[in-house]
Amino acid sequence: DLDAWYTHLQKHPSFTLREEGIVEEARAGAMVFVGADPDNYLVEFDQFFESEDNETLLECLSEGSR
Repeated sequence: DLDAWYTHLQKHPSFTLREEGIVEEARAGAMVFVGADPDNYLVEFDQFFESEDNETLLECLSEGSR
């Protein structure tokens, strides 16, 4: 759940959010937010929309969670 991860990481001063809020990336068909961990590595969190363009991707992601 993207909102839950965002809320969780907002509470941790060691994780720096790059933008305020979750952003819709229409080209990617996803909602995203990006931040930096304590070692300054960028981490991107994505939640992809259910659409024809994302069908194969979502199937692959679903298989990986089994």
